[in-house]
Amino acid sequence: CIITTFLLIFIIIISLRIFIFVNLPTNESTLNSNVLFNFNLAQFQNEQNNKNNNNNNNNQLNLNLNLSIAIITLYDNETKLPDGIGGRYLDIRDISLYNKRKYSQRNNYPFFIDLHMWKDKDRPVAWSKLLAIRERLKQFDWVLWLDMDTLIMNMNIRLESLIDNNYDFIVTKDANGLNSGVMLFKSSKWSIDFLYDCYQQDQFLAQKDIYEQRSIQHMLKTKYLSTDRVKYLPQSSMNSYTRYHVRKRHHIYTAGDFIVHMAGCRFIPECKKKSFQIYRTFFELSEKLNP
Repeated sequence: CIITTFLLIFIIIISLRIFIFVNLPTNESTLNSNVLFNFNLAQFQNEQNNKNNNNNNNNQLNLNLNLSIAIITLYDNETKLPDGIGGRYLDIRDISLYNKRKYSQRNNYPFFIDLHMWKDKDRPVAWSKLLAIRERLKQFDWVLWLDMDTLIMNMNIRLESLIDNNYDFIVTKDANGLNSGVMLFKSSKWSIDFLYDCYQQDQFLAQKDIYEQRSIQHMLKTKYLSTDRVKYLPQSSMNSYTRYHVRKRHHIYTAGDFIVHMAGCRFIPECKKKSFQIYRTFFELSEKLNP
């Protein structure tokens, strides 16, 4: 009787786990259906259109369209790192670049894939984003950095609506603090110096988890403690997470959000196993919301 009860409880727990987390599309026909994440596609489209209309009413008249803005990303197709910007992104590379290029072309932003140009072979590839951003700032007024595991979900949002020329660095925080997967930098001496100093923090090279992010956080708590050059936006503005790989204490993507980011997926076994499937699902949703 006790064994039967134990087995019954075990089966219930496993069933709930599967229902809560693994309720993902499992084949192409499901991915192409009009129901994603238990939401009706029409509802998603209506909510995104309403949010875009509100944004247009509030922001579009004040946009500075004379700014030169570039979008950059980076990946390494040679180094098969299990936990860096390297080999783990190869499976999503094509759809990630397609998504970013589509947004860039639609809004007339130069898009750069700095594959090897700024690569430091003595460091995990993630550190090279600091070099790439720093160099591109010599050519443009502002630079948007996007990790490869991000997706543009709302292509009607222009970067000018997020930019504030009173600041040099615009970024978001999640429940754990600053996240370096999506960042806006202004071309200024402060930004050039800040990125250089972050790159010099060799003490963080041995930490094989979030790499350069720890260096950025450290510099903002020490040499660059003054926050008058840094603007923190709400996470929903450009760095939403998916409900499949984070807890509710982070902001979870809702219709109309600008960017979705699978930050930390590699630290969650269930997400790591289904990372491509989750990413592909959001990619297809983006395609439907941005025809």
